[in-house]
Amino acid sequence: MKTNDKITIIPSIALSEMRMDRLVGRRGKVTKIIYKKDRRVYGCWVLLDGAPFLDNHEWFIPFDSFTEG
Repeated sequence: MKTNDKITIIPSIALSEMRMDRLVGRRGKVTKIIYKKDRRVYGCWVLLDGAPFLDNHEWFIPFDSFTEG
């Protein structure tokens, strides 16, 4: 994964815990990748395609809450 890659948001426990289930199925572009201390991907900031979610276009999406493409 790299900056500007397209992702699709998928259901996950992390997304539900963040109360962001309404983002499932939305697509967006990766703007920044966040890494854990061991250099594994923790998640990324995503610029949503189309309409904003709760008045914001950019959201942090945990690693297990998206698929590339």
